Amino acid sequence: MQDYELLTCRAIIDKVIEVLTHSSIRKKYSQISHSDVTLIENILSLATLIEVHTTDIEPICRDPKDDIFLACAKVANADYLVSEDNDLLIIGQHHTTRIVKVATFLNALEPKTDKDT
Repeated sequence: MQDYELLTCRAIIDKVIEVLTHSSIRKKYSQISHSDVTLIENILSLATLIEVHTTDIEPICRDPKDDIFLACAKVANADYLVSEDNDLLIIGQHHTTRIVKVATFLNALEPKTDKDT
C-alpha cells in the first residue's frame, strides 16, 4: 500500500468547519453530529499545513469560493483532490492533480491483490 500525506491550508480548514457547523447544513444533514465535526477537526489537525497566497488562486472553478481547493492542490503538487463538490469534480484534473470522489480515492488506497493484476 502506498503512503499518503494529508495536505491542506488554514483557509480550507476554516471553510470546512464553517460549512459543517452552519445551521442550514446541520438542518439539511441532521446526521452530522457534533462528534463528527470534532472528528473531522482532529483529522485536519494532523494534516500538513501549506501556505497558499491569494496570488496562487486562479479563477478556474464555476464557484469562485472553491478556487482555494485548486490553489492548495497546485501549491502542494498533490496527486489527488478528494471532494464530493460537483463544481470541483466537473474539472476532473487541475495541473497534475486528479479531482475525485471519496469512493474513487478509497478504491485507489486499497491494496491490489494478485488477481487484480
